[in-house]
Amino acid sequence: MHKHRVGLLGIVIGVTALGCSKELPQVAVDTTAGTKPSAALPTPPERDSATGRLAMRTEAQQHFDKAREALRLKDPKAMATALRAAAVVVRQQTDSAADDAKARLDAVAHELDTLARRAEGGAQLAANRLNLLFASANQAEAERHQRRSVDALILRDTLRAAEDMLMAVDHLERAARDAKIPLDKSALAVANSARALGADLLDRHAPGQRSIQAVQDSLGREIHQFGTRIRRR
Repeated sequence: MHKHRVGLLGIVIGVTALGCSKELPQVAVDTTAGTKPSAALPTPPERDSATGRLAMRTEAQQHFDKAREALRLKDPKAMATALRAAAVVVRQQTDSAADDAKARLDAVAHELDTLARRAEGGAQLAANRLNLLFASANQAEAERHQRRSVDALILRDTLRAAEDMLMAVDHLERAARDAKIPLDKSALAVANSARALGADLLDRHAPGQRSIQAVQDSLGREIHQFGTRIRRR
């Protein structure tokens, strides 16, 4: 019996030591449990499959798509809800945006709120106006991520530079789809180069810094030029 107790004690000590070798996650304790209903848990961020890391990809695009569907169904209440939700997400991105992108994101958020009020008031919103507004939001987001990618490279944070580069390409392509303006051959070539470079950086296959900077600069120019095309519509 004594031997069994010693053996069990050894197992417990071993498991405890193993568990203490890693930092335990912080768990919030609800001291009011039983006195009021629990609040709904927030939706977890989307996992970036390319890196396996949690990337905060809270996107306005899902709300843009809901607004389009509400327009198709002629549901002004649902449209107003979707547009306001999109405005909240867009505003959340302004803190990490450079001046130009920040101003455009602020303008988009303001316009989203304005259209939400108009929808509630019974105004008929034009699909083309919504599409160009959504495209403007994605173009500004592409600009924000491209700038963050450049800043990360300066700090030699190649992983973050890769993530933001891939997100910049993603938003540029979304902007093209929203605006129904196809990317030209130059923009497509640059987007493909940036996507390939981002994948290489994620795999730790880093080319020279000058090569990375050249792709970043080309991507920045294409994003800026596409923004000009949107504003001319």
